[in-house]
Amino acid sequence: MERTEPNEAGAAARLIRHELNNPLTGILGNAELILTEDAALAEKTRRRLKTIIELAVRLRDVLRELEERLGGSEDPPTLTRPCGVSRAAPATRAPL
Repeated sequence: MERTEPNEAGAAARLIRHELNNPLTGILGNAELILTEDAALAEKTRRRLKTIIELAVRLRDVLRELEERLGGSEDPPTLTRPCGVSRAAPATRAPL
C-alpha cells in the first residue's frame, strides 16, 4: 500500500468529513423536526428517531476524530446543529 503524506491524508479526511456531514445535517434536522412537530408519534417511533439522532452524531464524532488523527483539522467545514436537537437527544450537545 502506498504511503500517504500527512497533509494529503488530512485533506482527504477534511473532504470526507465535509461530504458526509452535509447529509448528516439533513438527517439530524429532519429527525428533530419529526420529533418536535408530530405530537401523535408512537413512543416506539420516538425512540427510533432518537436512535437515528444519536447514531448520526456518533458518526459525526468519528469523522471529526479521523480528521484530527490524520492532521486535517486546518480550516474544517463549519456546520451548525439543527434547532432543538439537544432537546430531542441530550447526548447530542456537542457542536457539529
